[in-house]
Amino acid sequence: MAQFRYHAIDLHGNTRDGVIDAESLHDASEKLRSAEINVLSIERLTVDTQRYEPDGLRPPETPRDVTLRLRDMPGGLVLLLVGGIFTGVAIPIVLTGITLFVAGQSGGASMALFPLIHLTIGVAMLWYVVGRRRRWHDIYRHGTVTMAVVDGVGYDRSVRVNGQNPYELAWSFEVDGHRYNDKKSSFDDRVLTFTPGDRLWVIYDPDDPEESVEWPPLSR
Repeated sequence: MAQFRYHAIDLHGNTRDGVIDAESLHDASEKLRSAEINVLSIERLTVDTQRYEPDGLRPPETPRDVTLRLRDMPGGLVLLLVGGIFTGVAIPIVLTGITLFVAGQSGGASMALFPLIHLTIGVAMLWYVVGRRRRWHDIYRHGTVTMAVVDGVGYDRSVRVNGQNPYELAWSFEVDGHRYNDKKSSFDDRVLTFTPGDRLWVIYDPDDPEESVEWPPLSR
């Protein structure tokens, strides 16, 4: 008797992920089909897979109760600080320039236009952080669960905060025969507990599997 992990949809259209005991892949598929479960993907669990599956840490059913702070997004604290400074400094200068321009004062237009560049950059930084936070929050709450393989553990050299580079955790997983890769940066020391070849839970967007997040969430 072997174990098979499946990703399926039930009669009510709900996504289901689980493990079933069966003699073969065909037998497992038939068992699920007889239970009126439409199998999307199924794979045999090897000894290696079972060894690394985090017992008791499987993501709960949707909607999941997850809270992500803006400052916890990768680079979020830096982007919030810089974006906030650019925006906070530029707004009063732009408003002053507009006021002078309306009043017919010379130099009002240039006074408003120059800091408008900084205002645009600041707002773009804040918008990016807010947008990414909303995107990840939706995936955490409503995404599809699967098991991924850790491809690498290292440092994210593209980011540096207080003289330190965050850790980088890279993984890959398969959906309908296609392999997808993703990675996350984090200052969470739990990243160092992983080694290439380990398994971890991830949650992905079924409409865009290129987007995935780790479970449990690592602090950024």
